[in-house]
Amino acid sequence: MNNHRHSGVAGPLILIAIGAAFLLTNMGILSWSAWGLFRLWPLILVALGIDLLLGRRSTWGTVLAAILIAAVLGGGLWLASTGYQAPTGTGTGEVHQPLQGASQATVVLHPAAGELRLSALDAASADLISGSVSGQPSDDVRQQYNLSQGAAIFQMETTGSAVFLPSVGTGPSWSLRISPKVPLHLEVEQGAGEMSLDLRSLQLKELTVNLAVGQITVLLPARGRYTARIDGAIGDTTIILPAGLEAKITLNAALAGRSVPDGFSGQGNQYVSGGYAAAGNRVDLVIGQAIGNVSVQRASP
Repeated sequence: MNNHRHSGVAGPLILIAIGAAFLLTNMGILSWSAWGLFRLWPLILVALGIDLLLGRRSTWGTVLAAILIAAVLGGGLWLASTGYQAPTGTGTGEVHQPLQGASQATVVLHPAAGELRLSALDAASADLISGSVSGQPSDDVRQQYNLSQGAAIFQMETTGSAVFLPSVGTGPSWSLRISPKVPLHLEVEQGAGEMSLDLRSLQLKELTVNLAVGQITVLLPARGRYTARIDGAIGDTTIILPAGLEAKITLNAALAGRSVPDGFSGQGNQYVSGGYAAAGNRVDLVIGQAIGNVSVQRASP
């Protein structure tokens, strides 16, 4: 009697599919957003189910499971690459929080998944933050504002079922603008999707960004001395340094490609621009990327 059980094939095939998708996207063969990948999370359950049903019973079962899983994952990736979108059917909610006399602020944003776009408000605005959220029910987004002795804390996060069961289609979209009037501590954390953070006009003191799966683009401010930590697990990270901003970069890239601008001296995983030590405008930047690509670029003057 043969009691030998075959190891599963779903895990390796899922990793191969994810890696192939990002490789083909980087090469320009596929053109689709990281949210398209996250929308296919139910296929992981299908693949695991096939693996448990067929893949661990016999050699032929393993072969058949591998063929079926490859077909399911390949079909899903093809569907995402065509830009297919299921209807979402949810409306748009407004975000509006006045400064109320705050002289400094901490802004914490935790969308579960989708698209996040940040930029600066007009200098004349009396708001700390304003904008809109679309593609998810308003009761799945919680906001909180506290003000004490001129220090404001604004928190906004996805709650409820949306954390575990994100909507299909284009996904939720947060489009927000933040006041350039006050020194700012900014924390952004997201499960999957795309982040586009245009922070050039903000008075940034500290920045923390964390994205599990997807694409991050950050345009940093030219003025001030501040710290920034930007972490991604799987995906692409692009950071743009404005002209005149000096930087010390610590780059922790496990299986990720990396590139830094000319004019940086490197030792180990640290890169320093020539004028960093005496600069009035500089950033201490720590970047972590497990799988994908990291690109630090210098903006044109």
